[in-house]
Amino acid sequence: PGVNVSYLAMNFRNPKLADLRVRQAIALAINIDEVLKYRFVGCYRATGLLGPIHSDYEAQTTNYNLDLSRAENLLDTAGFRKNADGLRLTLEFKTTGDKTALDFARILSESLRKIGIGLKIRTSEFGTFYSDIKQGNFELYTSRWIGISNPSIFYRVFHSSQIGKLNRGAYRNPALDRLLDQAMVEPQDMKRRELFSKVQKIVADDLPYIFLWHWNNTFIGSRDMKDVVMYPNGNYITLANLVRNP
Repeated sequence: PGVNVSYLAMNFRNPKLADLRVRQAIALAINIDEVLKYRFVGCYRATGLLGPIHSDYEAQTTNYNLDLSRAENLLDTAGFRKNADGLRLTLEFKTTGDKTALDFARILSESLRKIGIGLKIRTSEFGTFYSDIKQGNFELYTSRWIGISNPSIFYRVFHSSQIGKLNRGAYRNPALDRLLDQAMVEPQDMKRRELFSKVQKIVADDLPYIFLWHWNNTFIGSRDMKDVVMYPNGNYITLANLVRNP
C-alpha cells in the first residue's frame, strides 16, 4: 500500500462550492468503488489525506458512498432546481491532457450529469494548468499529494494562513485552524494524535477536498532478486539495497 493520494479540489471563492450541500452532493454522485474496480485497478479508496498505513490515521470519519437520491435532495435544499434541460448548475473542471486525468474527467462529467450538474472540461498543457491552480483560477480540479509522511500536511493545505500557498481552494474554518495551531506545537505524541484525529473528522465532514484513492506501489523485478523491501512513499532506496542471488 502507498501513501500518495488523489483528490478532487474545490474553490471556496465560488459561492456554489462554498455551500456544503453542493460539495456533499458531488461526493455522493461519484461511485469510487466502481471506478477503482473497473478503471483505476491497483488503487484503494481514500477517506482522507492519510491512509491506514499511517500511525495517525483516523478510521472513524464520515464516508460518502454513492447515493444519487440524497445528492439530488441536497441540491434541491440548496436551491438548485432542475431547468428544462435537466440541469441545476454548471461547473468548470480544469485538467491536463494526461490520459488518466482525461479518463477521470469523463467519469466525473457522467457522474455529475446524473444529479443535474453540468461539467465544462477545460484541458491545457501542464504549465498552464499548474499556473491556474497556484493562482486560484479554477472551480474544480484533480491532483495528488505525493509521499505523505506525517499529518502536518493538514496545516499546509487546509489552514487559512496558507491561502495563496498550498491552500489553493481558499478554504477557511476557524475551528480547524485552532486545532491545527495546537497540533503543530504539541510535544506529547498521544495528545498530538488526539488533535489530528479531530482534524481528520472535521475535514471529512466539511469536504475541502473530496478524497478519491491512494496509489499502491508495484515492484517489477526478476526471481533472482532478494532483500526486496518496499516503502509506502515509493522510495527508490529499494533499488539501492537490492541483492541478486549468485
